[in-house]
Amino acid sequence: MKILKRTLCLMAALLFIFATACSNADTADSTSTPYSSDDTSSDTDSWYEPDPMPPLFGYPCGATVHSGKTDHIYADSVPQELKDTTVYYATWVDHTATLGAVPLANFYDDTGINVELITCQESGYVDVIKAKVASGNAPDVFVAPNSSSFPLTFEIAAPINKVSNVCICNQSLNSMFLKQFTVDGNLYYLDTYSSPYADASILFYNKRLFEEYGFKTPKEYYVEGKLTWDNLAKSMRDIKSLGPDYKGGAIALQDVISSCGGGHVKYDSATHVFSKNTDGIKLVQKAQEWYSNAKNDGLLDGSIEAFCNNKCGILISDTNALRVSGIFNNMDPEDIGFSDLPTLNEYDHPYVPTEFNYHGIVNGSSNPNAAVYFILYWLDDINYDLNNTFLTPEAGLFYYGYMNYPMNRHFNFDDTLASLVENGYRFGNDTKDLDKNIDTAVNAANKIINDKLEADRNKYK
Repeated sequence: MKILKRTLCLMAALLFIFATACSNADTADSTSTPYSSDDTSSDTDSWYEPDPMPPLFGYPCGATVHSGKTDHIYADSVPQELKDTTVYYATWVDHTATLGAVPLANFYDDTGINVELITCQESGYVDVIKAKVASGNAPDVFVAPNSSSFPLTFEIAAPINKVSNVCICNQSLNSMFLKQFTVDGNLYYLDTYSSPYADASILFYNKRLFEEYGFKTPKEYYVEGKLTWDNLAKSMRDIKSLGPDYKGGAIALQDVISSCGGGHVKYDSATHVFSKNTDGIKLVQKAQEWYSNAKNDGLLDGSIEAFCNNKCGILISDTNALRVSGIFNNMDPEDIGFSDLPTLNEYDHPYVPTEFNYHGIVNGSSNPNAAVYFILYWLDDINYDLNNTFLTPEAGLFYYGYMNYPMNRHFNFDDTLASLVENGYRFGNDTKDLDKNIDTAVNAANKIINDKLEADRNKYK
């Protein structure tokens, strides 16, 4: 009954979002192009077509957004032997004070399984888990600090299909992500299209400033397929032309690099091999050149505070800023515009720097079947109270379209692999030894993968 009620509430909320968006569309510019992330019409170009994943270990794996159906694996399907057992979830977040408070409170009622949070520091998280395993106190579930923490998290992950016999046929499983991180035919991580913990960088613009002074908005550039970094620089110049109190934008170099698909290293999910990213390095250099020019021109002088005070035109932040609890809580929501990130060239499809806080079973878990039930429950938005979560109905619609659409997701492994060279090291800080350090990082990462694969092949013959 509780699941049914949550389903009805979720469906009502989504209907409200879509109805409001459609109503606004009647009075807004009706221009539509394949470049709009919230354009879900059937005539979008082929680049946006999903890449269906074959059945996952014998179970169908959906490639569609969560449909609101309740035929997944809670309540009645939990085996009796798992009732009243406990799942230990290692995290650095006190989820009793976040959105996670609701599923934490309801998990036992819906499954009969207890869950207990094990607090770990985020810094050195993988080493902390390894130490707990070595001491015989292994938690059951781990969470990746970010999408690009692979292959470090690989060291603590158990092959889910080997240690658990729970059906993983949840409709909202993120097939794109699973395909990327299925290694040697085994599934080590789980993530869903509907996960409340997925995050990505997006472009925000101050609608009040652009509309009040008649400047072309980033969204208008985007609809035309012309939201390039150069045109964004033009938009920031427009805002700065209003006077000395106005700032162009607040943008981090890493967002420019990732939106271009740049990076010093790359991972081939088909061969499970890291290598030097020659083309990616060229894109890094182009991004650095744009950023340097924009900074020298005084365009990157903005801040969150200036944006909220309607004195800054552009801000790149994450999708959490679309929420009521985000950084714009003191602004009029109607003054906040949002769009996909710019590209280097017109009509390019933007890369989307994305953070999937994916989950897995700790290698050494004493309760792996219950752990799978927890992960699928934890990553399913139907188990959360998302009413009034977003700044506006349009913000909610944009979020789900942006996070669920099969875009060109970008996983930048630079920081993770750079840490294998030396703690605190970052590629690009020392160009003299760059090639040597890339080779060192790549070799270390590939050794982690190969050692893990050999150990698991021997263990699960």
